[in-house]
Amino acid sequence: MAPNAVGEVIAVSPKFKWVIDNFCIGCESVGTYLQSPIFTTTNANRNIQFYLRLYPKGVMEECKDFLSLFLYVEGEITADITFDILNSKGETVHTVTFKNKNFSNTNWGYNKFIERKLILNAETDVERIIIACTCEITSWQNSKEVDKESISEEKADNVSQRLAEIDKYENLINDSKFSDVSLVSEGISMKVLKCILAKSSPVFAAMFNTNMMEKQNNTVEITDITYDTLMEMIRFAYTGKINNIDAIACRLAVAADKYAMHGLKSICEKTMCRNVSSTNVLPFLELADRYQMDDLKKKAIEIIVRHADNVTNQPEFNLLPSILWGEICRALVLKKKQ
Repeated sequence: MAPNAVGEVIAVSPKFKWVIDNFCIGCESVGTYLQSPIFTTTNANRNIQFYLRLYPKGVMEECKDFLSLFLYVEGEITADITFDILNSKGETVHTVTFKNKNFSNTNWGYNKFIERKLILNAETDVERIIIACTCEITSWQNSKEVDKESISEEKADNVSQRLAEIDKYENLINDSKFSDVSLVSEGISMKVLKCILAKSSPVFAAMFNTNMMEKQNNTVEITDITYDTLMEMIRFAYTGKINNIDAIACRLAVAADKYAMHGLKSICEKTMCRNVSSTNVLPFLELADRYQMDDLKKKAIEIIVRHADNVTNQPEFNLLPSILWGEICRALVLKKKQ
């Protein structure tokens, strides 16, 4: 069972039901989550492990009237995913399906999965909630090329314990007892530890060493990042994790560039490389060029060359800087020579 897992998983692969009793107890604040036991499915004779996290009061303040739900997986998979949420009577109250969804060493899910009022009785909280996850994997690759079965049980336990210890640092975000500075974005204050941010970002370190910090209240005003983006940047600094990265990768990459968090920027770039397509390639190309993301830029130009008839007819194509036109033309010429 995963560390701090709650409830039970009933498995009839590829469908898994996570049954949670009293799911609101102990999760009375925004950002507090319940974690499922690990559930396992098989692809090409390999065991692939998943787990779910449910935030009964939402993952962030703007989602407090919703349940937030995220799926975590190690490795890179492509799968058809269906989430069903059932009430205590076993009745389906919400269903979401995605075909051919790609996951890569990250979490994926919904900040606003379902409104709380749709599954809570008008007078009292339901006693039981069931989340059914159907996961039909079409492809899988273990990014570390490690056969988990060959790892000793002792080593696996050590890894799990280390990850569990790192996860504890997430609880220090907005901790009023030990935090020593407040960051304010969009009028919302976030309590953090200077030592963690200073180690993660030389820009934050410089802020804390200059008079950009309002001494009396020990606060720093952040005017160039939205609160949600700042929260994920801080979460990464504390734990190395990012929630819902697909939805915020562009904004987060810009923020990571501004604050010289190169590891975070690299993760965002890889996410955008995975999500770029002929329909969104032009803004991705401009972003990659502006913030020196060479891998994303290369991938974007390859897509433009491959889908030139479609992309060049988009109105945004005529607004590209001339230097990018030149690079696209050279790529087209090179393709014709091959």
